Amino acid sequence: MPGLLAYLDRVIAAHPDTKVWNISANVPAACDRMRVSEFGHQMSQLARKHGVVFVISSGNRSEGTEERVAPPADAEAAITVSGRLHDEVGRVGNPCPISRVGLGPEGMLKPELSWFSRQRLLGGRRSTASSFAAPLVSRIAAHTWANLRQPTPDLVKALLINAADQEDFHYRTGYGSPISPIKPWRSSDNAVIFCWQQAIVEKRNYYWSGIQLPPSLTRGGKFKGRVKLVAILAPVTHAMGTNYASTRLEATVQFRTNAGKWDRLVGSMELETPEGVARTHDAKWQPIRVYSQQFPRGKTLGQNELRLRARLFWRDRYLYTGGTEDWPVTATFVVMLESFDAEHRVYQEFVNGMGQLVETAVIEPIIEQDVEL
Repeated sequence: MPGLLAYLDRVIAAHPDTKVWNISANVPAACDRMRVSEFGHQMSQLARKHGVVFVISSGNRSEGTEERVAPPADAEAAITVSGRLHDEVGRVGNPCPISRVGLGPEGMLKPELSWFSRQRLLGGRRSTASSFAAPLVSRIAAHTWANLRQPTPDLVKALLINAADQEDFHYRTGYGSPISPIKPWRSSDNAVIFCWQQAIVEKRNYYWSGIQLPPSLTRGGKFKGRVKLVAILAPVTHAMGTNYASTRLEATVQFRTNAGKWDRLVGSMELETPEGVARTHDAKWQPIRVYSQQFPRGKTLGQNELRLRARLFWRDRYLYTGGTEDWPVTATFVVMLESFDAEHRVYQEFVNGMGQLVETAVIEPIIEQDVEL
């Protein structure tokens, strides 16, 4: 693959304005269970070097072969896309039976997204392949990038995952299809999406406080609604064996109790959680952390305020000369607060409550109109 990678490096450098690249091509074999492929690793390196989004098909499997995604779909920095069928009215439905699926090496959460993989071709013939699904996600990724004031690959990825239609990760369809909201860069009236990025270092707790809850979500002293957190780390990685990611992110949305203490609303398991449990149920060492929970009966609040807490951890420090304590690693956060009532004006209430502390992350359209007097 060195020739192909060198070619991609030159082409991407020659087209700096192209920020989303669709790769509907895979090697004809499953990725290794424990080691990221050299192809996948180098694709991640290219993505980080040029600041671009790779959207990669998961690959197609043949009868009797292993199901796991095929390189370069094991690139951690990419968005890997598997297939889904449509239901009787044309909505996204069940997993595609021929798409390769997760998990990736060391339990990597691949694919992240899925979309329609069965298409009607010229002449009326139908064909099914994950290579049809990936461009649909590439299109939305490109629109998302174009509509953000300060886009980054991980922010685009996080917003698409936030818009995915499944509450939890599934090894066949990832987090689902980015259809809610239809425009991932915009909040619906009954929800608010806020996002930011921060370079963080180890051995420090980071807090983002003063997140005011909209009145529509806090009736009777309780939070009633849905909260979703998507956190993505641009991890420090290596290709020298297992333990591919040397850094991990712990992130939690917290609320203040009646006793005045901060407690977890959604987010990472407690630090004291046994390693095996945290790896199995919390994907502890994976760079993507997604947590979503609904509170139909309400969560009692001490104050109508939230905060986000984050912390960076390292392992295998001996691989890196010069120490890791002051090594900054970029984390991206997307938080969505949503009401169950479509008539609630959550977005506007949040903007009014936060005032000058927040700014719109999207590019507002400029409409020019010729007027004849």
